[in-house]
Amino acid sequence: MKNLLRNSFLGFLVISAMVGCRKDTPVVEEANETDSTTVVNNCQDLPPEPGIGYQYLVDGPQYLAPCFNPNNSNEFVYLRTGTASVAELIKYDLLSHTEMVLCNSVNISTPPQWGRQGWITFSTTQKKVWKVYEDGSQLTQLTQGISDSYPCFNYNGNKIFYNRGINYTYTTLQQNPELYKEHKMIIVDLDGNVLDSIMIEHQNSDYTGIFGYQTWTVAALDIDGVYFFGGMVETNTYGIHKLSFQDSIITPVVILSDPGIDGSHLLGLDQKANTVYYTRQWDGIYKYDLQNSTNTKMKLGCGSKYYQTISISNDGIKLLVERINRTPLENGYEVDEQREIWLIDLTDPGKEEKILGE
Repeated sequence: MKNLLRNSFLGFLVISAMVGCRKDTPVVEEANETDSTTVVNNCQDLPPEPGIGYQYLVDGPQYLAPCFNPNNSNEFVYLRTGTASVAELIKYDLLSHTEMVLCNSVNISTPPQWGRQGWITFSTTQKKVWKVYEDGSQLTQLTQGISDSYPCFNYNGNKIFYNRGINYTYTTLQQNPELYKEHKMIIVDLDGNVLDSIMIEHQNSDYTGIFGYQTWTVAALDIDGVYFFGGMVETNTYGIHKLSFQDSIITPVVILSDPGIDGSHLLGLDQKANTVYYTRQWDGIYKYDLQNSTNTKMKLGCGSKYYQTISISNDGIKLLVERINRTPLENGYEVDEQREIWLIDLTDPGKEEKILGE
């Protein structure tokens, strides 16, 4: 069968870690936004780049990749970077405003995913998939492949899906296109035992025709399938797709396909009930109604403020987002870049507050 995704792998910045638990006071700011029926353009793109291009500066702690606890809408995990040599995985309580470091001994490189069995999974810069329990215990490496990344749980949290990539040069792949067949989506149990795999096929061996690399995220899911960003070779279009598992048959389904939605610009993805939420680089937050097939921009973004990873609470009323703020400095060629975590009230998306950020 054809499960076709486009190679648009986006880099994920992870740098630091610290040890311990602490109590923080959240930073609360009312955003200058309107309700969900109106989007006001209060966001400005960066000035034209100088001849040498912008130099982006990242200073201080950075707060990335929030993911809600699927069993508790007042807890989430996130990655904090910029304070030590590797990223730290942190659990945060929205009621007590306390946090606990769950892991700071491996270099996490992809957004963490929290499953209903209490496990949290992620992959590292060494391209291995790991798990850790929600209390910080039982840190375990699950895979041994040369390029295993971007894991996520099934709905029940007892299986993990991840991308097994290929590690050949472009020239080698051109000369040996059959090597593309080694690229698969692997399904394992919680101990890392392989249960199934889905071979990802390609249109041809030319780089511009490659479909099949799992993109930024495959984190959005429902009870009978997994949503992902990618391309379909039959239509040569990009967008949001779904692997449906109904009747034990894995079938790719196009959810939202548009020439303007390029896999290289799709960043965050999550799903709740009949709505899929997603973000686009240098753009805003969108919501797509699966029943009515309507696509709506919910939050405005631009070059100086845009959104990346997103996560919906289990009660469906809160949305966590990683917001990237870019501020040009006076010298004209440097831009300060800061990553923060904001909480949006889905009952009134005009209300958002900064939970973590400098």
